[in-house]
Amino acid sequence: MENQSQAGWNTLEDSSLLKQAGKEAIRAILSEDARVQALPIIRKAGMINDLIITFSETLGDGDIENQYKKVLRIASFEMSNKLVIAENSPYYNEKIENSILVKIAAKKVLNQLAGMEVIGIINIEYSKLIREEIEGFRLLFMEWINSFERKTILSDGWDIV
Repeated sequence: MENQSQAGWNTLEDSSLLKQAGKEAIRAILSEDARVQALPIIRKAGMINDLIITFSETLGDGDIENQYKKVLRIASFEMSNKLVIAENSPYYNEKIENSILVKIAAKKVLNQLAGMEVIGIINIEYSKLIREEIEGFRLLFMEWINSFERKTILSDGWDIV
């Protein structure tokens, strides 16, 4: 037991230090999460996600409508998810890779809306509103990716970026 105390293991002081370090880590995580959630692009992505969920609830329950609902919801979730991953990465190439996935997801939403218009299962006003929000998102996106620092690149062996 004495050897453990000398090594610094399992003492009351160490337990208190670990608890304090844990609290500080939690505060740092919450602070970073609050910063990310306050970003205009993250808020816009959340708004688009909410709009798509609300919109999809207005669609019928047929097989085609359900397929479109599923694709739209997954794409809007992907936009938000990959944004947060990119924003939290310290590496330029990871930011760019996830940003490309955000762009692809946004374009998938637009393509789904176009398909729904062609087959006549969409309210054109909803489609127009979502398209306008994605255009606003695109402008924020361009600003956001231009803010990336190119200094930190983590080689992943693929040599794309």
